[in-house]
Amino acid sequence: MMLFVKELPEEIREVTGRLTIWDEETDRALDRARLNLLLRMSSYVYSCAWVTRRPLIEKVSFFINNSFDYQKTAEKFGVSVKSLHVSISYASSQLKKRLYPALEHLREGNMGAAEEEFAKATGVPGANLFIKEIYDRCEPKAHSIDLASCGNELDFLSRYTYYGLSSELYSLNKQKLEHLLYVLSSNDIRSATERAVLFNCLEGYYDASKAMEVLADSRRPKFLKD
Repeated sequence: MMLFVKELPEEIREVTGRLTIWDEETDRALDRARLNLLLRMSSYVYSCAWVTRRPLIEKVSFFINNSFDYQKTAEKFGVSVKSLHVSISYASSQLKKRLYPALEHLREGNMGAAEEEFAKATGVPGANLFIKEIYDRCEPKAHSIDLASCGNELDFLSRYTYYGLSSELYSLNKQKLEHLLYVLSSNDIRSATERAVLFNCLEGYYDASKAMEVLADSRRPKFLKD
């Protein structure tokens, strides 16, 4: 049985193949809609935001970015191919639970239901790939611009996809994030200085490494500073 994580590339090849061959019986508008959603689903898969076990994220990411090569992945992480099969099968089954309903609707041509199931499974509203603020500032519109000149803008967009943010979130320390959120939202006078430093960082006065230096320096005894 094919791993679900491999089904999307197969589906993309099939739909792309139909679009490259002119056939009057093919509903090209429907297939273009299918391909659009499949590519967004593929982006979600490659983000690994669906991997619920943190130790698995790196393995799954390496596996799918290296042509689903079990041997290469096992050697990279120092595990047996057998144990890797178990890990990948588990992760793929979790992905299937999320995306299979959307994929089934897509295959049947019911794109409204497919979009709805995909949004429900991923937490991404509608067909939007990026956070809402980007669409508030810029509407998708064609211009006479060479894509090769859009490097800075592409780099920016890559940091603010729902999938990228979700994947990055899972790679961070949950307790540290929670503590930062507490300090930022608290009215506790004892953390007023720290809160000011954090807000200065968030507002762009200095970067995170500088903020850590300022915080460390504020805790040093006065006689050591002198």
